[in-house]
Amino acid sequence: MPWRVFALLVIGVVFVWCDLVRTAIISPRSWRRWGLIAALLFVTVFSTYVVVVTILDVSALTTRVRSLLSALSEVANMPVAGGSLPSVRIQPATDSLRITAPSGRALVSDEAEVEGFVADAGAEVWVVCHATDSRGYWVQKPADVRGDGTWRVEAYFGRPGDVDAGREYEIMAVADPVVGLAEGEVRHTWPIARWRSTIVTVFRESDLVVTMPSDGADVRPQDGIAGHVSPSRQDVWVIIHPVDARGFWVQPAATVVPHGAWRVEGYFGTSDSAEAGLLFQVMAVAGVEEPLHEGQVLGGWPGAKLRSRVVTVRRQ
Repeated sequence: MPWRVFALLVIGVVFVWCDLVRTAIISPRSWRRWGLIAALLFVTVFSTYVVVVTILDVSALTTRVRSLLSALSEVANMPVAGGSLPSVRIQPATDSLRITAPSGRALVSDEAEVEGFVADAGAEVWVVCHATDSRGYWVQKPADVRGDGTWRVEAYFGRPGDVDAGREYEIMAVADPVVGLAEGEVRHTWPIARWRSTIVTVFRESDLVVTMPSDGADVRPQDGIAGHVSPSRQDVWVIIHPVDARGFWVQPAATVVPHGAWRVEGYFGTSDSAEAGLLFQVMAVAGVEEPLHEGQVLGGWPGAKLRSRVVTVRRQ
């Protein structure tokens, strides 16, 4: 029934009601009028019921509400009317599910194998990848789990070519997710699951690398930073970010020699001895999207055609 017809019907019923009630009040002994009121009341109630059922489809709405309650109950592990759902024990990161390869802070190509172990060989294992500078959490294909609990899957880290080179990614494996996953699905957070591995951070391979200082090294307030770039005919900039601060500090332009080696003097804070022990992150970039200049303070790592992996060092 079209909504306009129903609206006109309601308006007509309201007018008839008003006329009958007015007449009944003026002529209280008019039993015929009271009979018509009772009949009209029955017709109104019955018609309303039919309209609600046919137009609003209450049964379908009820089914959807119950499905939603069941899903929420599954996450909360609570029973629902008419029975209880299977118990799903949600656990934090545990050794029952772990990623064995790649190792933390490793370099990966746009396609790389992710391997691991799960305590229950019958579990359903999925790998999710997250670029730290984006909001999406990308679900990979389901892992192939062997009888001994080891598993592997081919995962994708960005797009082919240099567009995502140097980008930082986080990897998590999940076993028996509460809500079903699908290959290629983009989620807004890590999935809830029976088991979740610890997060492993990796970096896309790049033709721009930082060779000195090494990851975890101690550095002086002013210290040398060196690396290699290919091809060599491009400007290289080094960015230093204090881990406990917001600024991303642009260092002097690096000196690049013909075979691709480059070097620059970087500044890790001030000469104040109170800064000893502070952590700093170092990244080299080439082919920047926006011009840079020495001493510039950025809000994040700059966009560039080439980016090295991030190296974390400690002030002496």
